[in-house]
Amino acid sequence: MTILFFSRLFVPHIGGVEKHVYKISQILLKRGHNVVVITENHGWKREETIDGIQIYRINAGKEGINKKFRIWNELWKLRNVVKSADIIHCHDVFFWYIPFRYLYAEKPVYTTFHGWEGRYPLDKKSIILRRMAEKFCAGNIAIGAFIEKWYGTKANFISYGGVNQFKAPKTKENINSKKKNILFLGRLEKDTGVLIYLDSVKKVQQKYKNLEVTILGEGNLQNAIKKRKLKTTIVVDTTSYIIHCDILLASSYLSILEGLMQKKQIIAYYDNPLKYDYLYMTPFRKYISIVKSEKEIINEIRKIIKNKFPINEAGYRWAKKQTWEVVTDTYTKLWNL
Repeated sequence: MTILFFSRLFVPHIGGVEKHVYKISQILLKRGHNVVVITENHGWKREETIDGIQIYRINAGKEGINKKFRIWNELWKLRNVVKSADIIHCHDVFFWYIPFRYLYAEKPVYTTFHGWEGRYPLDKKSIILRRMAEKFCAGNIAIGAFIEKWYGTKANFISYGGVNQFKAPKTKENINSKKKNILFLGRLEKDTGVLIYLDSVKKVQQKYKNLEVTILGEGNLQNAIKKRKLKTTIVVDTTSYIIHCDILLASSYLSILEGLMQKKQIIAYYDNPLKYDYLYMTPFRKYISIVKSEKEIINEIRKIIKNKFPINEAGYRWAKKQTWEVVTDTYTKLWNL
């Protein structure tokens, strides 16, 4: 079967949704399906194949009231691609498909709701768009149980993403190292709490001089971080960084899963009721430290240091069952394949 994914961003762009779509696409290809992705163009080739995935990139242009019309115009040029697909699945961009919803009424269309927009409180437009997508799709997957509560939608399946089944044991050198590394992993935006994390680490470093900090990510707060005389790094594969860190500061599902897979102690920050539910309405909440203030972050770091950086075995046992194969099975169940 030919499965067509709509996704605003896709590889080589780095991000959680991009990784999610790429991973399940790879498994679907191994299972004998054809996979096509239509995504926005950010300076790459208009058409190309990456690891067996056929990619079409549309010139959506800048944000604004006319962007949706540019998208629909670009998609109209690709209507034969849409027509030839057996299954359509939208990743948070169901409105892209609206002009085709009745043109190809017999074609099943589904959607995945990925997280939230990073703005609190939620705006009515975001809620309306998701409720509309739920109504006009044959089924949906929610990445996180909080989505049903905050958007008023009903999910066919709830997922938290996947993780590669790869665990590298700590080397003797790493265990005995006097230097300890705290890793921040996520977008450099206000909703991830990156500045609060970093200010907390700085205060802990006043007593524990052997603590180093590594920052992986990009975003609007890059300059604010540079003013703190810290540097940021952007990488495609974060695995080696997670393996060699001693504490992980992260609050996104994929980053948390990857940290648990490496048996790390994880501190996740929230600053509003939605983000609280995002973290607490999960099966892995008991394996991480969920905090709401700089003081709590400092206390958690000190506790981990005092306990000599314990291995998170319970979190690992849960995470190793959350494979991308399992996530892909969720999609095929939704599609009745």
